[in-house]
Amino acid sequence: MTPIDAIAAQLQKEWGGETLSSLCAEAKLQLNGTAYHALRPAPGLRAVLLFCITGKHELKKLGKIPASGALGFEDWSRVSLFEAVTRTIQLGGFVHDFDRREAQGNTPVVLIAADPKSVATLEKMFGLQP
Repeated sequence: MTPIDAIAAQLQKEWGGETLSSLCAEAKLQLNGTAYHALRPAPGLRAVLLFCITGKHELKKLGKIPASGALGFEDWSRVSLFEAVTRTIQLGGFVHDFDRREAQGNTPVVLIAADPKSVATLEKMFGLQP
């Protein structure tokens, strides 16, 4: 089994039915408005890291993320985490998107890293140990 096959199998097993919308709902329940999932296909470093940020303070910490570079998932309730990570891998290992259904100024953001450099960047940004 190749590393990509191992990641795909673990993604389907762990997150098969979860969507970007359900990750966003989980983030809204957290005190800081942030939820994340990580994937480690084997002991060691994370291979995939997904964040959803909904809290005003955490969104401000991100600064200005250009809307022009957003992936543009149409309906977060229909996009599985499996599909989101697959598209991230296909597009080079990092994507971000905004949930456009939410009010302006408090728009949830999803950040998905699926390559070692992007994963390390998000770990550092959010204070996670590798």
